[in-house]
Amino acid sequence: MRGVRATPAALALVAALGAPPAGAGTAGRGPEVVRRVAAEYPAWARGAGLGTSVEVRVQVGTDGRARRVVVVPYSVRNDIMSRRLRASFDSAAVASVRQWGFRPALRGDRPVVAWMRVEVPFEDPGAAARGPRDTLAKAKR
Repeated sequence: MRGVRATPAALALVAALGAPPAGAGTAGRGPEVVRRVAAEYPAWARGAGLGTSVEVRVQVGTDGRARRVVVVPYSVRNDIMSRRLRASFDSAAVASVRQWGFRPALRGDRPVVAWMRVEVPFEDPGAAARGPRDTLAKAKR
């Protein structure tokens, strides 16, 4: 459409979301993870055999640090854990990602603030020490 101009508020929103404004050069690359810190498995769940993962969105600053970390909403239908149980995994994932190191996104040769999605896996360390649980085999005995 001709004659349509972006308002300062719209440009500020686009900049905050990390997307390039229309007409801007988009040559560059997105942010990348360069150092991960393992998430601490919640103590209350050790030995229960719960394994899951938490997907988060991370706003990576020009300095390569996580500025904001937001848990991506999950489908309750596909998740067997209750919201209360899930919240402890969510907070452990956020705490872990805040310690990660990133390579910032580039627009041209300039670092820029950008969002990315990452998945934080959780495996029960207590279940690994005990070995696999084969309840079907036990039931047939």
